[in-house]
Formats: sequence, structure tokens, C-alpha cells
Amino acid sequence: MAYKSKSYFAAKNQNRANHRMRTLQDITELLNKLDSRIADELEDQDLDFKQWDTKSMDKSVKTMVRTAVCMANGGGGTVVFGVVDNSLGRKVSLRGVPLEISHSN
Repeated sequence: MAYKSKSYFAAKNQNRANHRMRTLQDITELLNKLDSRIADELEDQDLDFKQWDTKSMDKSVKTMVRTAVCMANGGGGTVVFGVVDNSLGRKVSLRGVPLEISHSN
């Protein structure tokens, strides 16, 4: 079994430290680009767009939890739910999430 060096772990931790939460202004600016680019092109190591499955609350919640765990394990970042990954145009790409999710306390 190969062992990782201390420098490997230091580099890995440094990469995690570079991930950041996007501000509301950052997200708004990115969403404004959806008329000329698809959401997949705007995603990054610390930014992920996910479509909310309106047919299955259970499936959507599982996706939300799985995505949050992956993002946390990767060093953090931002997930925006309610955005279709492979569509061009804000009207088509921005689907949103149900009110009971977006306004829950």
C-alpha cells in the first residue's frame, strides 16, 4: 500500500481552503449569463447548479443532501437549486424550487 506524503496532504488541504461560498451578487451575475451560456459552463469546483425534481420531494431532498455532503467533502462551495444544467436561456434554465422549500424556517 502506498502512503501519501505530508506535502500531498498539505496541497490537498490548500486546495480545499481555496473554495468559497458565492455571494448573492456573484450568483445573480452568473444567472444573468444564462441567456448566452448553459449552466454547466458556469459551474466550477466550488459551484454547482441542480434542478429541483418537482415530481418527487423525496428524490429532491436526497439529491440536496448528497450534493451538500459532496460539496463539504470537497472543501465547501455553493449549490444553487432550481437551475436546469443543460439549457440555454434564463426562461428555460431557471425553474426554481417549491415555495415550501424556499420559504421554510
